[in-house]
Order: sequence, then structure tokens, then C-alpha cells
Amino acid sequence: MLQPISRVLAGFTFGAALLQVVSAGAAAGTTGFVSGMIFDDKSHEGIKDEIVTATSASGQIVVRTDQKGNYSMMSVPPDVYVITAKRPGYQTTTVTGVHVTSDQLLIVDLDTAVQD
Repeated sequence: MLQPISRVLAGFTFGAALLQVVSAGAAAGTTGFVSGMIFDDKSHEGIKDEIVTATSASGQIVVRTDQKGNYSMMSVPPDVYVITAKRPGYQTTTVTGVHVTSDQLLIVDLDTAVQD
């Protein structure tokens, strides 16, 4: 049985992150799922080939954004993560305190700026 979807938004200033959390229940499992989009803070277009890293005490997951700036991390062990997005020519953007739990879908969108 699916639970209602809840959303929490927290906006940050220039070069920081927009974190949107969506939790949805499904069949019992042991891992979570993190996905989102990395986009340019001026044009609001997705940034392709951005390296997105989720780091915690339990390990590290590294993925690359697709042509539209989307990324997905499957089978993420429950823990508290730091999500970082990097690409040459753009500022590195980080979100801390991302709590992943079993059977949870987290959407973490990062707003980044062109490097000066």
C-alpha cells in the first residue's frame, strides 16, 4: 500500500542547493533511492556530465548526470549523506545532512553557478 507523498523544500542562496524530499512507501526493503537534477542557476537548464557524489560513513556512490542534467542513485544504504556536484567550469555545490532511509525516494536538485 502506498503512503501519501510528502514534500519539504529548503532553498539556499547563490551557488547553493535546492533540496526537495519526497518520501513514498512501498514494499519493505533495505535501501533507498536518490535522484535529482543539477541545473545552472541562471539559465535553469540541466548540466550534462556533472559528477554527483553521495558520501557517508557507510561508503560513497558516484554517478554522472545525463544529457538533461538528471542523475539517479539506486540501492543507497540508509545513512546520512553529503551530496556534492562537480564539473569543470562550474562551482562545486554541496548539500549536507541528507538522510536516506529504507524504501525512501529522495529528490535532491542542485542549483550551481558558472565559475568565475
